[in-house]
Amino acid sequence: MAARRLDPVMDASISQTCGSCGAALRPDDRFCPGCGTSLSASAVESTTGSPTAEESTALENELRDALAPTYVLVERIGVGGMGAVYLARQPALRRHVAVKVLSPELTAAPGSRARFEREAQAVAGLSHPNVLSIYGVGELPGGTPYFVMQHVGGKSLAAWIEEEGPLPAEEVRRIVGQVASALAAAHRQGIIHRDIKPANILHDEESGRVLVSDFGIAAVRPEGDGGDRTKLTQTGMAVGTPRYMSPEQLLTEQVTEKTDMYGLGLLGYELLAGNAPFTATTPHELIAQHLRDVPKPISEIRDDVDPELESIITTCLSKKPDQRPTSEEVSRRLEGTNVLLEWPPPGLEALHGQLPRLSRLYGAGGALVALATTWMLVLGQRMGALTGSMGSLALLLAALAGAATLAAAWFVSYRVARTMVRGVQRGFGWNTVLETAADRRLDTGLVIAGMREYAALAAHDRTTLRRWRLARELAWLAAAGLPVPLLLAMTWLGSWGVAGATAVPWVVLGPSVLLVIVGADLARRERRRVGDARRRFRRRAQRTESDAASLVEPWNAAFEAVRRGQDLGRGIAGRPVPGVAAAVVLMLGTFLSVVIVSPLWLVATIGPSVWQIATLQHANTIEKLQIAESTRPWAAAKDPSISPAEAGRAWYSVVSAGGDGVGRRGANPVPHPLPPWAPTEPGPFADPAAPTLSGFDPTTIIARARDPLTPAQRAHLAALADHPGWRYVATMARAPAADMVGAQFRIPFDDSIAWHNLPIPPIAGTKVMAYSAAGRIAHLLSAGRVLEAEQTARDVIGFGFAMADNGLTLIDVLLGVVIVGIGHLELQQVYEHTGNPEGRRIRLAREAAVAARDAAAASAESVEAAALTATWDPVIVRPDLMRIVRNGQLHRSLRTGTLATLGLAPCTNIRELLFGLGHDLASLFDDAERTLARFPSERAFIGLLREAPNRGFHDDPRLPDRHWATRITLGGARVAGFLLGNERLPGCVELMQSLGTALR
Repeated sequence: MAARRLDPVMDASISQTCGSCGAALRPDDRFCPGCGTSLSASAVESTTGSPTAEESTALENELRDALAPTYVLVERIGVGGMGAVYLARQPALRRHVAVKVLSPELTAAPGSRARFEREAQAVAGLSHPNVLSIYGVGELPGGTPYFVMQHVGGKSLAAWIEEEGPLPAEEVRRIVGQVASALAAAHRQGIIHRDIKPANILHDEESGRVLVSDFGIAAVRPEGDGGDRTKLTQTGMAVGTPRYMSPEQLLTEQVTEKTDMYGLGLLGYELLAGNAPFTATTPHELIAQHLRDVPKPISEIRDDVDPELESIITTCLSKKPDQRPTSEEVSRRLEGTNVLLEWPPPGLEALHGQLPRLSRLYGAGGALVALATTWMLVLGQRMGALTGSMGSLALLLAALAGAATLAAAWFVSYRVARTMVRGVQRGFGWNTVLETAADRRLDTGLVIAGMREYAALAAHDRTTLRRWRLARELAWLAAAGLPVPLLLAMTWLGSWGVAGATAVPWVVLGPSVLLVIVGADLARRERRRVGDARRRFRRRAQRTESDAASLVEPWNAAFEAVRRGQDLGRGIAGRPVPGVAAAVVLMLGTFLSVVIVSPLWLVATIGPSVWQIATLQHANTIEKLQIAESTRPWAAAKDPSISPAEAGRAWYSVVSAGGDGVGRRGANPVPHPLPPWAPTEPGPFADPAAPTLSGFDPTTIIARARDPLTPAQRAHLAALADHPGWRYVATMARAPAADMVGAQFRIPFDDSIAWHNLPIPPIAGTKVMAYSAAGRIAHLLSAGRVLEAEQTARDVIGFGFAMADNGLTLIDVLLGVVIVGIGHLELQQVYEHTGNPEGRRIRLAREAAVAARDAAAASAESVEAAALTATWDPVIVRPDLMRIVRNGQLHRSLRTGTLATLGLAPCTNIRELLFGLGHDLASLFDDAERTLARFPSERAFIGLLREAPNRGFHDDPRLPDRHWATRITLGGARVAGFLLGNERLPGCVELMQSLGTALR
């Protein structure tokens, strides 16, 4: 191709030279007139240089002033050989626009200015959804022209191919059809683009459409011309990009509308193959391929292209223009989208997406009514068990809520039906009306138009998708509306004896379940068909942070311009700390509220129940003590010379016989551990059929004292009678008072010790001692030592009363009563063995006590019975328990045991849980320390009872490992307690958990 001769008039416009051969270039050159090299940015050397920063700033300021107030300039987004492109915003319409400005140094060049103005004039006359629109033109004060055009938030097809490679066949079909539609509109206006290539086709990410841009070298057919082969360029002038130029362009022949069709064929081929059909490395080879070679068939490159699309592309690439199809033909054959569909249709806005709403209303209401009624029908007579309970109330409330929801659904149905009828009366078809109402995703209009993520779907696929949507919504609406009519039908059939109650759930719920499954399957099919396209679209459509940030400064400038001296400005910018801090405080406050409130709710809910279980341990204690009191006259006489400390140490020696429990945490060691009361092996008196703790049965062993004993039996009884522990039993039995707490623990208590996890001594040893006393008595009777035998039984009775009188827990009371009973039986056996009339007296006294107990239980006159039979409301039970503590006529152990139960009361009362003991409990504990505590150790023990919620359970080794849910709950309570500075909250949770486990 011969080098172009330059017009002397245009010399002033020459500003660039070819990087390969150095030939002079005009701004509108697309390839070098000397060597034919494609003029990319790397192949061009500017002879004038780029504008300086000051010049660019001055140009931007001029442009900003010229665009105001209609547009707000944002930033420069691109620079080309003809000038720069800026991003601007039109506040009135809340949209972005692009502003193209000719370079000031090219303004004086007639060719450059003419090309720049040609683009605006060519596009201004076109109104088509696939053509980049021109909104306005203007001129800066210095004469530099600019025009405002549509801004496309997406990439060019060239960038798309570079990133993703060949596009799907259906996507290419849609793109080629839309470009053909745009060219058809341009051709009808007599405009020939002459530079159709991927770089000039933009993809709009918001709508999914493609738009043809860069009409800068477009040719306009003179009016009145037939348009067949109109000569639109000067002889010897080739305009375009060599890689995408038609043969007639390369030969500088006349160009027609068919020239654009050749470019369209090249575009479609590259979109399908990933590269252009002709890829020679030198200009001359490239021109020869365009003029001579036939591209490789698309079907040999990929096998998923339909023959029609391949035929269109092949025909468009014909060397002879008259063999190529017109743009109208290609657009019609590929069904390009030429019209933007308004959705929802005008007048049907109120109907948009109403079927899913109806499905939700009918589904919620029908489910509540049907499930509640069906449950009642299935239960039948068993429903009586729910009468008057929360279950029946819940079913009733569910049915009422369902009826109210159905009433709302019927009201909405009436409005929807009325809107549908009006739409049909206006002229819309029923399919259109139903599709509008069934539009769950609010994008059916895009499906119909084949836009955005649905652009790659063929027409028949979009039709299938629309049918799926209609079927899915109708299925779900039917599933939601059927249960109640079917329920009515089943009740009607049941009243005629045709259907039974067991069939109701299957008939009422079965069809709805099947319809829900059908609708879910249709939704799954839609996701499989367009799921990938939706994900790609969302990724492409996401606005980057830089896009949002670029709008800040222009808006700030506009804000200051319109504020007009108002005192309230924008505030401090660039320092998000206050807002972030407020958000963090809000989130942290919400989180802490949940963390703190949850344990409080847990304690308030579970606390009364666990407290009830703990209080039940008082049951029948008074009655048992009253029966035991009948034996007190026969207890060992008191010895004032025995001190409380000495008696306490004697008691601890007895219960620790054998050494178990000695030296445990918080306990004082026993100075002289005793041997076990009973041997580990069965003794000579053991009865395998009726084993006892010590191998002795008091009812038989004492009676055998009259019979001859074997040497082994005599030796066994003699060893037992000489056990060193009997002197400790006698000391405890005859002491006026015993400091049992001081004998067990070091005072003051360690801060890590709570009342509930104080080590419990092996008190079973006391029962072994009581039973072993029968053997000692038998030995003494066989030896004729009757008074000593009687005194041993009295010591056992006295030991039991000493435990009941001096103990501070219910365990002490109950175990003391048991020991008194064993001693009573043994003493009665002694009297019967010796014929002493006291045996009848002790038996009658006990029988009288049992009769009195039965009479008191029948009349429910006892204080404890009244407290324990009351409603389990802490507000009611609490005063009754407090009266037990203040009743001086009751045993101290019962009173202190009840005080221990009241120590848990703050765990049932949120106010006391947060703020400490109420005045009534605080005064009760103060009185208890004055009236019940006799020794410093007992005052310290009552202090432990007062502080029970604060100390918790502290990992009691007697309890099994906590469940993971229990550990999580306790951990949350500890966190809440730490945040509140309240030890009672975690302590109560720990007490509730551990005490509940222990009581179970």
